[in-house]
Amino acid sequence: MPAPYHVIAALAAVTFVLVCIAVVVFSSTLTHLVRQGGNVVASHFSLPDLLTGSTLAIFFIGLMVQSLQRGGGADTSVSVDQLLPAQLFVVAIVAGLAGFLLYRRMSPGRIFGLGAVSFGGTAVLALIFILASMPVVSVTNYLTLLMLRDLANEQELVGLFRELAREQNFSAMMKAFVATVILAPACEEFLFRGYFYGVGKRYLGAFASALATSLLFAAFHLNLASLPGLFVLALCLTAAYERTGSLLVPIGMHALYNLTSLTILYLQAQGRLPGVAS
Repeated sequence: MPAPYHVIAALAAVTFVLVCIAVVVFSSTLTHLVRQGGNVVASHFSLPDLLTGSTLAIFFIGLMVQSLQRGGGADTSVSVDQLLPAQLFVVAIVAGLAGFLLYRRMSPGRIFGLGAVSFGGTAVLALIFILASMPVVSVTNYLTLLMLRDLANEQELVGLFRELAREQNFSAMMKAFVATVILAPACEEFLFRGYFYGVGKRYLGAFASALATSLLFAAFHLNLASLPGLFVLALCLTAAYERTGSLLVPIGMHALYNLTSLTILYLQAQGRLPGVAS
């Protein structure tokens, strides 16, 4: 059944506004980065960080290869009871890295610009940047689905949350919320934007590091259909980090992106929004 005219008009209006925001925000950001450079300081990192970052990257790649090999015919479906332990494993890695930096008298708060922007400013900037990112990420996802067709499988977490929403299992949904909206943004941004990108910028340059860490971030989620969209999202997160100099901004963007995705999945499961293949 075709959508009512007022729904189509509202979606068109929202899309137009988001595209305008994207053009203004990212044209301004790219102009600033080209003319004045970024605000991420990478000179703090040294050879120990290069060795540690390279080892961690190889470790993650090994885990991804193992996971893909297990997926060849085995049941790799994820359960809600696996979400928090999996995230706590990443939390442990982040805690270890933070301790490694502190041991060398390198303050993570100073290195990652956690005090560079006020709390209110962080919230506003995160909202603006994620709104600007939505059109290009959405178009990338749509084009990917068109190209992959029957090969496009949704992320296991997406299917899990949709099923939990249908069952209205709110306790399990809360676990998924904590894992994806709180823990994942903080830990993944610390790792990929904060540490990996910072170390890569120190030794490879900003452009090469942005591409490499964005690809690693996208591949980390182990889903072919979402890989291009996550790669583009990661580039947007990196641009926001360089523009603001505060890692809290991409953390806020990441949290808002995941929260929006979960909200859409919930509304679709409840029949309040039309289902969209992902």
